[in-house]
Amino acid sequence: MLERILNIGPDVSHKENNRAGSYENYIKKPQISKVFGNDSIIFSPAAIFLSKINWVPKDINILDDENIFIHFFLGDFEFSTQIDFAVFYKESEHSINVYKSYIDGGRKKKSLVKVTFVKDRIRILEEAEKISLKTLDNLYERVIDLHIRKEFDGHNIHVINSLLESLDKELYKEFDYIFETVMTFIAKLGKFNVINNYQFPESTDNLIKIDRIITVDA
Repeated sequence: MLERILNIGPDVSHKENNRAGSYENYIKKPQISKVFGNDSIIFSPAAIFLSKINWVPKDINILDDENIFIHFFLGDFEFSTQIDFAVFYKESEHSINVYKSYIDGGRKKKSLVKVTFVKDRIRILEEAEKISLKTLDNLYERVIDLHIRKEFDGHNIHVINSLLESLDKELYKEFDYIFETVMTFIAKLGKFNVINNYQFPESTDNLIKIDRIITVDA
């Protein structure tokens, strides 16, 4: 069950992702043509946008007229999220699943961290922007140090809070960047109504929180 949730065994590794040097090389990746289709990829604004920031999609699934699921690689991380536009503009928070593989005690592990953050506004980026995810790296160092065998959730509130201590503000900035990039990508797909500069309802919740951590043998 956990392996199905974490989807272990991706088609594209982060090492392949790091070798992308140009759009020509980018669209030659088997995963890119699988996701976008051979006929449309050369002229796809969405694919061109991703190539400039070196994000490699694992799965882009348009579930219906109002739902899209996205799973992609960025450096050593994987991210997945689903957006339901029927409620998207009414909700003040959004969740993204983060996955990372690593070695712990000589064994290969993979951890899922489900992060929920407050949405500020939609900003469709005019130019593709790259940032490093140093704070997310720091968070995973703390997760690894916990040697989690199975799962942590909201019931482990003290542990969850300790993971975010002194990291929450910078981590929020990184997830805000990821959110902006995801929304820009969806806008460039041209299949959903993405309202630029839309201001989401205010929230009294913490800017960012961890809802769940699952670790399995990879």
